[in-house]
Amino acid sequence: MLKRFTLSAMTIFVMATASICKAQDLVIASPSQQASIYVNAGSASVSWYAALELQRCIQIMTGKTLAINSNPVSGAQIVIGTLANPLVSANAASMGLSGSNVNEEQTAVWRNGNNLFLAGKTARAALYATYTFLQDYLGVRWLWPGVSGEFIPVRSSVTVGSLAIFHTPKLPIRTLALTNQIATDYADNDAWMARNRMNVVGFKEGDTDTVTMKSRKQKGFLARIAGHNIKLDTAVLRAHPDWAALQSDGTRPINVTSHICWGHPDVQDAVADMIRGWWNDNPYVDIVHMYPVDNQLYCRDTVYCRPLGATVSTRWQNFTRIVMEKVELTHPGKRYWTYAYQGYKAVPQNDAAPFEFVGYALYEACYRHSFMSSSDATNNIPNTEVTGWLGKNVQMGIRGYEYIMFTDPMYVPLVKWEIEQMDWMKTNGLVGYMSELRPYRNSTSPENTNWNTNRINLYAAARAMWDTVNADSIVNDWNNVIYGTAGPHMRDYYKTFDTAWRNAPGDIKGYNNSPANFVDNFLSIPKFVKLNNHLRIARTTLENDVTDSALLASRNAQIALESKMLLNWQKIFNYKTERAYRYSTSVVKVTGTINWDSVPRLPAFENSNGQSVTEQTDVKMTWNTTNLVIRIVNHDYDVANRIQTATAHDDGNILTDDRIEIYLQKDSSNPAYIRFAVNAKNGTPWRYDASSKGGTNFVTSWTSSPAWSATNSFSTTDSTWTTTITIPFSAIGITPAENAAFKMQIKRGRPEGNSGWPDGSFYNQNNFAEVKLVNEITDPLFNKIILYDQGSANRFPISVEFQKRNWQVSSGVTGETELNAKLDEDAAVLLIKYFSTGISLSNSFFQNQITDFVSKGRLVVISGSNVPINTWFTGLPSVAWSSATSATRETVFREMGQWLTTPNNINVTVRDGMTPSQAYTPSAGWRKLATASFGANPDRPYLLTYQIGDGLLVLTSSSLGYSGGFEMFGSATPLNTVKLVENLRALQDSIHNYSLNATPPPIASVYTVQKQSDQLQSFKVLKAENSSVHLLVNSKIAEEAWLRITDISGRVISAEKVKLEKGINTVRIPASIINGNVYIAAMNMNGQTQTVKFLKK
Repeated sequence: MLKRFTLSAMTIFVMATASICKAQDLVIASPSQQASIYVNAGSASVSWYAALELQRCIQIMTGKTLAINSNPVSGAQIVIGTLANPLVSANAASMGLSGSNVNEEQTAVWRNGNNLFLAGKTARAALYATYTFLQDYLGVRWLWPGVSGEFIPVRSSVTVGSLAIFHTPKLPIRTLALTNQIATDYADNDAWMARNRMNVVGFKEGDTDTVTMKSRKQKGFLARIAGHNIKLDTAVLRAHPDWAALQSDGTRPINVTSHICWGHPDVQDAVADMIRGWWNDNPYVDIVHMYPVDNQLYCRDTVYCRPLGATVSTRWQNFTRIVMEKVELTHPGKRYWTYAYQGYKAVPQNDAAPFEFVGYALYEACYRHSFMSSSDATNNIPNTEVTGWLGKNVQMGIRGYEYIMFTDPMYVPLVKWEIEQMDWMKTNGLVGYMSELRPYRNSTSPENTNWNTNRINLYAAARAMWDTVNADSIVNDWNNVIYGTAGPHMRDYYKTFDTAWRNAPGDIKGYNNSPANFVDNFLSIPKFVKLNNHLRIARTTLENDVTDSALLASRNAQIALESKMLLNWQKIFNYKTERAYRYSTSVVKVTGTINWDSVPRLPAFENSNGQSVTEQTDVKMTWNTTNLVIRIVNHDYDVANRIQTATAHDDGNILTDDRIEIYLQKDSSNPAYIRFAVNAKNGTPWRYDASSKGGTNFVTSWTSSPAWSATNSFSTTDSTWTTTITIPFSAIGITPAENAAFKMQIKRGRPEGNSGWPDGSFYNQNNFAEVKLVNEITDPLFNKIILYDQGSANRFPISVEFQKRNWQVSSGVTGETELNAKLDEDAAVLLIKYFSTGISLSNSFFQNQITDFVSKGRLVVISGSNVPINTWFTGLPSVAWSSATSATRETVFREMGQWLTTPNNINVTVRDGMTPSQAYTPSAGWRKLATASFGANPDRPYLLTYQIGDGLLVLTSSSLGYSGGFEMFGSATPLNTVKLVENLRALQDSIHNYSLNATPPPIASVYTVQKQSDQLQSFKVLKAENSSVHLLVNSKIAEEAWLRITDISGRVISAEKVKLEKGINTVRIPASIINGNVYIAAMNMNGQTQTVKFLKK
């Protein structure tokens, strides 16, 4: 008879009183005496492990090592164990451990005379009693895995007064669905989960490493086989092709992700034999957690599968019931779990199979507001389905996705949400929780791991699974333990973030959402300023209060981690709002006298709200082998009355005068920075400098060696005052060299409050700009892309992903006028996303402007369904849209070559990824890069190309990151689209090497303007006027060429296609240019580029 295991959870009684050491207190450890630990001989290894954990913590806490005995002794002792221990058995009734109905995880922490009992119904419960004593009584915390997450308070003695804690966990099943674990992950992850009283770990089917599993089970865990494991090897399916799932197109695909025919009797026998093997292979297995492959290509066989039930969920339950009954004949009394997920998530039509646990996949619930709140319409589906499942004689739990809600690991405050989730489960009769994320690893970039970005949420979930807890208490305790006296400020940081998240409009659900779609929904420039201010105040508090350098470093390291996780949001915000350019700049080397007119200007100053200010500040920077040189022109309508009250260097009044402040942080991994300030005094201004460890405690005794300098001038005619500041690199510990980088911020105090670059906030390292020293700036055409999508909001994830990889993106472009302007600015790539609702571009525009763009050596990628490509372009081989859909969605052909490998290896993505559901039918002349099977046609391309002139036209039915979910180039993985475009661009280069990305002729410096006698003999600037540039071109043959004028940053001012005669040609290019600025004239002919830099006088 197959039995169903029934789990219960009930808190029985909790009472704990701690007292300062008194005569009647039990002394565990003190300078003069110590207790021993008693674990009776023959106890389970889990009890001995508990003794070792207790011994280690007491030793770290007091310096005393408690003896561990297998026999009781007189005097003070800690008794660890179960009813198998004579002392525990004798006191079982007093501890609520006697009787047949006691929960297997009932724990008891009880002082009785000279004995402190850390006992439980099972050895696992005794281990949890030990952790309860350490955490709830002695204040030990394991906040995240690894050494850095362990907090054991040091004290001279440990004593126990009256103490009684009797407890059954809130939820019987407490675990995490850790994916992609490897053996080296187990130690840290298992230790943290055990210490936070989780009771199940997973491993893959076929794992016969009993040594490792024995070690893991020593921590009290139940071991479950996990993974999408109900499948058969491809070799088996090839031998029995009718065992594979029948698809709508009449095929039975066979691959590693093939579903099987659940109704086929031979399949049922084969799966039962497979599960028997799992039970036989590893004696430490407690649970087989079975669920099918991770796609929805379920069997449609009407002979075998459909009779199992009208719905996929019903068929799955009936199939697994049959399989379990078969296994029961040889392996009785075994435990089985499954999920309610994808096609088998809906409520089955009949009672569920006898699973001990069914984890409901909660990817349709809102993560933002109160858990499962009826006010969020998205919660209706899970509320209804969970209620329905509970009526099918099944024990339900939650399989969550909140830790992977975003494609990137992003910090989200979910403490209250997690606690509400556990309370909701308890109230509604659910028995377990397991949410998905990757395991903790000691990463070099912890801010980019799911565990760290969710670490407070994971801790809150663990505590709330075990007991009833309060969100504010968890947050306060977390921050006080980690940050000490800075805890209240870090609590305020969390609450500010939490308020912004929970109060934002709209829902967020599912998994692998793009953070770009939500960042400006709950964060803004003022909120970033407020959040960063909390971090700054916390740093300053630690500097004031902590004298122990190691403790200060460890606490600052955690603030730095929080700061980096916040910075991840800031970067995405800046990408989405097209502010990223403000936070990075290149400073060009100058030798000799500086011509400031030819130096690029930094972006305009703005206030702390991100708004431009009326009285602007113009900043230019250069560098040489010894110094960073900064020239700042301050516009001031009342320049004659500027405030200048300071009377000496380092006078505090400098910081309230009209002034300029500069913050330099030499190492982005260290929050320390140097603060420089000059007031508006004419001539030689008063200077201020100081060092900071990262907060606002400024050490004014810091001295620049060698000294830095500043000179000022002012003009009532221009209403400006100007300062030129020279800072020796050696004074700030920076070695000047090509590509040397540091962080920097420039602020202006008064007259319009405070303004600055890259923004108007003060003292916040997350708002410092990245500065790189370069010898020269070259034309950035190569990494420019135009996204034309009628302003679709779906563009943001793909736009952000391009920008992360240093592309310059023009997005939000709508209509012919805007697009034509962008085409005139030039780019390497034009990506057009076609929507069936229209594209607002005429056929004429395609046949002229876009054809001209691609033919001169550019890449045009068009994505969409049923694209009217032959109407848009003339002279192309015909291509038709195929209405057939692919059931298998797998690539059957891919042209091997560099498009799969250069510069990114996307071969596996194309080979194994899910293809678009539909494709094209081209005539001869199109180049097929990748095809799939669609209906009766096994070879229809979803990615094809055609050469137009010197450029490349790409047509694809892929959504290219705009939608498509887990399609290989879908919205769940926008990085794949960027990699594809980069590879297609490289393919285009191999066809025709266009570009202004070629390295220009070497010159001493971009700011040493070439004299005409030094210019190339084949290409010269003859004259530069305000509205035109006159060029001399010596051509060996009659040929067409593109001539362009750009500013020093590469922005195209004018571009003309000209027909050259053999010999010397003089050409006039219309261009609006300004006196004193440096420009680049460029000629592209036959794929080769020549450039000349010139100064407009």
